[in-house]
Amino acid sequence: MAATRVIVIGAGPVGVSAALTLASAGVQVDLFESTAGPSSASHASTFHPPTLEIFNEFGLANEFIERGIKVRTLQYRDRDDGVLAEFDYSALDDATSFPFRLQAEQREFTKMACARLAQYRHVNIHFNTEINSVRTDGTSAVAQASESEYRADWIIAADGAKSSARKALGIGFQGNTYQMRYLTVKTKADLREFISGLSPVTYVSGGPDGFGVLQLPDHWRIALRVPEGVPENTATSAAYIESRLHKTLPDGPVEVPVLDHFIYFIHRRSADQFKVGRVLLAGDAAHLNSPSGGMGMNSGIHDAYVLARTICELGQDQDAAHSALEDVSNTRKYVADEIIGVRSDRNYRAITTQDQVARAEYRVKMRGIAGDWDEAREYLMRASMLDHAPRPDQTIADFIGEPSRGLER
Repeated sequence: MAATRVIVIGAGPVGVSAALTLASAGVQVDLFESTAGPSSASHASTFHPPTLEIFNEFGLANEFIERGIKVRTLQYRDRDDGVLAEFDYSALDDATSFPFRLQAEQREFTKMACARLAQYRHVNIHFNTEINSVRTDGTSAVAQASESEYRADWIIAADGAKSSARKALGIGFQGNTYQMRYLTVKTKADLREFISGLSPVTYVSGGPDGFGVLQLPDHWRIALRVPEGVPENTATSAAYIESRLHKTLPDGPVEVPVLDHFIYFIHRRSADQFKVGRVLLAGDAAHLNSPSGGMGMNSGIHDAYVLARTICELGQDQDAAHSALEDVSNTRKYVADEIIGVRSDRNYRAITTQDQVARAEYRVKMRGIAGDWDEAREYLMRASMLDHAPRPDQTIADFIGEPSRGLER
């Protein structure tokens, strides 16, 4: 019987996680990436405990952790009232081997992962190769590049929000785009010099003037909300950025050095189905959500892991594999729509609301959660995605009645 072969489209964090899961079990893998090397994107930077546990299975967790910052406290503030709540990850010491949130560049992981994949003889990495379409052809999954056709038993499409695979299959991508945009500014300045007692991950509520800050090994990021009506060319101008930084960081030096900046819209969308024939969608190709809490990339990695693990365990048992992968895909869609999507949407609305009554209720709620050890631990379990850590044997029934309570950021 021939060995199982899988095509993975996209060498971002989701795609390389699928490829590593498959390769480590001896599955033959063809990994396709349209660019000249591993994905160099740097937008996503949060890695939660269940994701680090997956990386640990590849033997990459500790090396990757050395390239990031372990975040031991999660902080919430209000523009008017200061610190509302602070959560200590030591509450998770008994729940995971990685009781912290890691802040690191996603491109550091993709580089590490591709270096590891290159060591496997049964893995072929195809850079500068764009897959234009996919289909199921009898007992094969087929990926079409401009001049070549590739066949495998399965395709895992992790080719991003503009997924060619999803479009080729005619799968709808329903949802909406939020009105508010975010302007992320990178700076070498230590923001703790601007805001006393700042945590490496801090969310500040306050309507359009709220913001979030993240510390990475060599810079800080400030995510500023861009009010509706401000044109993009204005929002990305030096004068506008300087004005917003002075308003956000009023107690700092006269000049805040800006390394880079980018503006982005926030979407909440989900593919109508995550599996068609022998093609499986994962990550942004399957679902998008507000980046609140860093759950988007992590949930995509979890998609990849459970899909790949299912393929590894069932091998060439075609009927069983189809049935199991249908179940897994439906479960991952439920998680994306009813847990990740609901939580990130609720978080986004709570932190951005301009309604004064809602803001006051939010402040009271966050203080109450942080002031109760059991509630604080439960909060961190949800915020860390430990309450729905991925397993191939999970079904939708495991999550019914466990919807996203409270605020998880």
